[in-house]
Amino acid sequence: MTWHAIETWLKSYRKHWSPSRYFPDTGPYLVTVFLGLNAAAAVAAYFRQSGVNIICGLVSIAYIADSVLANTSHAFWRGKPKSEFRALVLGLLSFWNVSVAFVVLYVILAGSFSEPFGYPRALYMSVAIATTLGDPIRPTRLPAYVVITAQVAITLYFLAVLLTVFVAWAGEKRR
Repeated sequence: MTWHAIETWLKSYRKHWSPSRYFPDTGPYLVTVFLGLNAAAAVAAYFRQSGVNIICGLVSIAYIADSVLANTSHAFWRGKPKSEFRALVLGLLSFWNVSVAFVVLYVILAGSFSEPFGYPRALYMSVAIATTLGDPIRPTRLPAYVVITAQVAITLYFLAVLLTVFVAWAGEKRR
C-alpha cells in the first residue's frame, strides 16, 4: 500500500466507513457517542470482571480509532466548514469524547492501579492525563501502562491534527 493510497482512503473514511455516516449531522453523532460512552463506563463499573467489560472496552477502542481516523481525514479536506465556530465546538466535543472513551478503559482496568477507583475518579484521571497534568494514582500492571501511554500519544496526535486544521482555516480566512 502506498502513501497515496493511504491518503485517499483517509479522505474517504468519514463518508464510507465511519459510523457517523448514519447520522444526518456530526453534532447528533458526537452527543450520542458521549451518552453511549458514559453509559458504557457506568455499565463497566457495575459489572466488574465480566464479559460485559470486554464489549464496553471494544466499543471504547472502536470510538477512539474512529475519532482519530475521522479527524485525521479533516487534515486532508480542503475547504471551509459550515461554520468555523461549530467546527471548533465539534472538534472539542470529539476530543472530550476520546477522554471519556479512555474512562471506560480505566474503569475496566481499575484493579491495575495503585488504588481502586470508580467512574468519577477515572474521569478525572483521564482528563488529567489528556491535559498532561498527571495523576497521583500510578499504574501497577502492564495493561494500565499501555492504556496510559496510548492516551498520551493519541491525545497529543489528536490535538496536533485539530490545531493543523484550525490553523489552515485561519490561513484561508486571511486570503
